[in-house]
Amino acid sequence: MLKGAPRIVVGKHVDILGDNDAADSHCGSKAFDVQDFFMDMRLLEDIAPVLHLALMHDSKERAENMVRLPQFDPAEFDLFVRMATMDQMATADQETKFYSLLTIDVMLKILPIAAYLRSQRILKTMIKMQQASPNLSGVVSMEQLDVEVTWSKYALDKLAKQIVTKAGVTQYNWGNGKLLFSKGDPIKKQWSSNSSLNGFFSGGWSNYKEHPITVKP
Repeated sequence: MLKGAPRIVVGKHVDILGDNDAADSHCGSKAFDVQDFFMDMRLLEDIAPVLHLALMHDSKERAENMVRLPQFDPAEFDLFVRMATMDQMATADQETKFYSLLTIDVMLKILPIAAYLRSQRILKTMIKMQQASPNLSGVVSMEQLDVEVTWSKYALDKLAKQIVTKAGVTQYNWGNGKLLFSKGDPIKKQWSSNSSLNGFFSGGWSNYKEHPITVKP
């Protein structure tokens, strides 16, 4: 443990008490173990500026030298710290190797933490990767988390191909920054049977500022 390092308390305990019915009612909920992380202030400034600011200003956090993050899974927070630190230290020669470690599965785990803590460098890295090779889940997650990004035409075209493949659509085109589908495609039937797509094309991206995806009437 670093001497004097602030304590970051991540996770929460969910105690299930009572009979089996009460226990069953908690099935499917996330129950995290609480874990302490002791991090140098300079590292926090680089990878978690929100925490750094909280500990620098006159606040309860500064008085206790502690910040609580009950909404995150400690294992995913640990992964975020490792990836953000590696990104911070990576040289140009090491970028390719780092990108191979930052898979879409890893990105989806650490993206909510990076967005909440405003970890700009790792966010820029993930945006760069999504611009070069967009993944439907990755792009949707960034939009839902209000990550500031203007998608390139290349990324949008790649994304469109993923969308139409999932929806069984054969013809589409871009018009005024919107994805337009031909009327003859059985897209609505596909949407109703696919909850991950249902609502996505009908205004589900309320924060999609540059190129909102809509359906042609």
